[in-house]
Formats: sequence, structure tokens, C-alpha cells
Amino acid sequence: MFRKWTYKLAQRLRDEHFKVWFDDWCLRPGENWIDGLARGVKESEKLTAILSPEYINGEWTTFEVHLAILKDPSARKRRIIPILHTEVEIPPELAVRQALDFSDTHDNTLKYEFRMAQLMATLDPSRDYPEDFDSF
Repeated sequence: MFRKWTYKLAQRLRDEHFKVWFDDWCLRPGENWIDGLARGVKESEKLTAILSPEYINGEWTTFEVHLAILKDPSARKRRIIPILHTEVEIPPELAVRQALDFSDTHDNTLKYEFRMAQLMATLDPSRDYPEDFDSF
């Protein structure tokens, strides 16, 4: 379920004309995962860390986040955007960054659209950032 949700999020961002690096689309057949993830982090301006138990326990996701942290250790460039898919304890290296909470949107289409608008405005500052759900 987590993977399917992440895929739909990536697809939605791509449909909204964001350039999205997603392993299923961008890792080349036979490519070394380490090289591929390093290339993805290098080519990306932002990295969304979709936080769930699967993500927290994944070795490759940890590797990916640590590569991105090296490019923005103090979070000044807001290069890493933690997205809370499921209530989990956020790892210390991501806890210093404000997460965007999607955990309460799985059965609420309007709230999902509100969070998507916030995410897209974070990725593209020329978009208005909706701050108040009640006026969305």
C-alpha cells in the first residue's frame, strides 16, 4: 500500500509538470543501485522522504537521505522535505526539518488536496502556499 501511494504521489507531481526522479522510472536496467540513487540525489533540487515504517527501516532510503543531507546539512536550502505517510518516530536526521503530514489524508480527499497544494507550493515557490485548511 505504501509503495502504491508513493507511486501515485510521484505520478501526480509529474502530471503537475514537476520533474520527478522515481526509481521505477529512472533506474536503468542493470544499473548499480548505489550509483543510481547517488545520481538521483545529485540531479534533484529537492528530495521528498515519504516517512512510513517501510521507509524508516529501509537501507536504501537511509542511504538516499544521508546523501541529500550532505548537500544541505543545516536544512537552510530546504532540500529535503519529509512527508509523513504514516505516524512513525521521525529519525533525528530528519526531525530538524518540518514534515508535511499526509497521515490523516488517506480517507479524506479534500485534506489530501490541501496537503498536495502545500507540497506543490513548497516545491515551486511561485505557487501560493495554502496555510489554512478551513479556507482552502
